[in-house]
Amino acid sequence: MLKKSILRKKYFTVKNLVIVFFLSYLFIGFNIHKDYGISFDEETNRLYGLINGNYILKTFLNENFYDKIFSEVTQSKFPDKIKIKEPTNLHDFFDKAYGAFFELPLATLEVILNIKDDREVFLFRHLITFIFFWFSLIYFYLLLKKIFKNEIIPFFGVILLIIHPRIFANSFYNSKDIIFLGLFVIANYYGFSLIHKKKIKNILLFCFFSAGLINLRLFGAIVPITIFINFFINNLKKKKFIDINYLTISIIILFFYFIFTPILWEDPLNNFLHIINHFNNLPEIYTLYNDKYFRTTETPWHYIGIWILITSPLLSIFLFFSGIFIFFRFCFSNHSDHKTIYVLNTIIFYILVPYTLFNLFNITMYDGWRHLYYMYTIIIVMSLFTLKYIFDFQYKKRFFYLFIFLILIVTNINNLIKNHPHQNIYFNSFFVKSPLEKFEKDYWGLSNKQLLEAFIEIENNENIYLYDYSGSMFKTSLKILKPNIRKKFINYFDNFSDFQNYQGKIYLFLNNRYNPNYDLLKDYSDTIFEIVNSNVVINGVYSFEDVSAYNLWNEKLKKK
Repeated sequence: MLKKSILRKKYFTVKNLVIVFFLSYLFIGFNIHKDYGISFDEETNRLYGLINGNYILKTFLNENFYDKIFSEVTQSKFPDKIKIKEPTNLHDFFDKAYGAFFELPLATLEVILNIKDDREVFLFRHLITFIFFWFSLIYFYLLLKKIFKNEIIPFFGVILLIIHPRIFANSFYNSKDIIFLGLFVIANYYGFSLIHKKKIKNILLFCFFSAGLINLRLFGAIVPITIFINFFINNLKKKKFIDINYLTISIIILFFYFIFTPILWEDPLNNFLHIINHFNNLPEIYTLYNDKYFRTTETPWHYIGIWILITSPLLSIFLFFSGIFIFFRFCFSNHSDHKTIYVLNTIIFYILVPYTLFNLFNITMYDGWRHLYYMYTIIIVMSLFTLKYIFDFQYKKRFFYLFIFLILIVTNINNLIKNHPHQNIYFNSFFVKSPLEKFEKDYWGLSNKQLLEAFIEIENNENIYLYDYSGSMFKTSLKILKPNIRKKFINYFDNFSDFQNYQGKIYLFLNNRYNPNYDLLKDYSDTIFEIVNSNVVINGVYSFEDVSAYNLWNEKLKKK
């Protein structure tokens, strides 16, 4: 009996539980990464890496050597829409301001592994994006351990991040916002470590990941600024007013940022000004917000806050507000130690300051709050103060509260499973009635994959003509389908006039981003298949008997 007891203590530890959890989650990711479609931005994101990689090769390699070894490789990797005879030059690329810290290594691996088929390319991208997110979750756990000096509370923090439906889905295909979130976590881990011990390893790794964060978005500079403010406050308490570390760290970050940003290698000052100007003048589009349309630079002051409230699990929202109260009531009032100052600064500089700046300068916000997903990690940090309070001060009721907490977590996990793979359109429906009718839905066309697969199963035609109506990205979505399905969509109508002489049924694939008039559509067409969530159509395919029926519907639609 004593031997069994010792074995239980040896193997059934929190550390082993955490290891099993992370490995299990990695296994889940490997198994479901193929379920997601191609997002609207994904093809363009891939170009960042390919174009920067091509620029680097041309810069450092002899022209003859480049032409002999790499010219065919790079040309074969670029989609037809951006090349005629050779890839676009970096300086001529419209989106050259975007960083390639993540995309360049991803493109390099794609070339080295000789991944050729479009489906395999995008599945590979989904897998690597997920692995990076998984890797950042480990750092999130370690950061929370440093903050809370506990092993169990950080474990729940990681779970809260994973079970956010939109972040869960985005972790497979969003190689900008999710990678920014991941780098934000890693940079903060080394920044928090640096506050305690200014070791060379902490300095170099903090600078490396901070530079990568800034490379993705200049806004990432808020991390080193916040860490510097922590240094400054700590130095004030020591009456130390001059610290050479500020200058040293800044120089190293700038050095790494320069290395990570090839566009700066020629004419750094003017090209840096171009990057700033590019992000200050992003194209305006209209966004559906609370049943009204707004320009992306003219959204209401509450836009970000409402999006966070209606797309986050209620469990996290409740824990966050109670955690804020507990932090200021118990933690902040006790001691102004490193941890308390750091947490207070994260609230101010990672949430309040960005929120204010985004509203003050009318910074363009696309598609909800995805640009600010990193904020959710701070929301979780504050949420965990509620759990810490339960562990520290509610000893008798601790297991009861934890039991309720676990039930709510299981409920959220059940919702993840039930809505798979459409977690990206999650709303909690508590703060706004019928949110799917009033806010943007599948703005990236991710459900196109499931719609195309379902359509082929129903119709089973061998030769489908496809016209990409209203920029719904169906033509791009074909790339992630299995070859035997993809080959059935071999004909494309490039514009409206192309199919006016077509004889046969017209199939309309329509992604519901802006609430089209379905009543009118169904008066003139037959419904083949629809993806429905909470009684709202997310995506659908409809058939018209012939071109004349389609034209009649189109004319009626214009008059509406």
